[in-house]
Amino acid sequence: MRIKKLMRQYGTIFFSTYLLAFIAIVTLKDRFKFGVVPGDISIGENFYLPIISSLAIAAFVTIMIEFYKFTK
Repeated sequence: MRIKKLMRQYGTIFFSTYLLAFIAIVTLKDRFKFGVVPGDISIGENFYLPIISSLAIAAFVTIMIEFYKFTK
């Protein structure tokens, strides 16, 4: 029951931020030479899936947005 409430309250922000972070990291990897975080999938130089990196960015942005709302 608590999971449904969390998903309803934070799901939209989290998943949209996750998607944007995923696209940004994949697009800008060659330009900025991001390191591979444990949990990301990297095969050679052409195939990279930033699963955990995007998750960390999405969690951080969601927490910062809620902190901003709380302190406002």
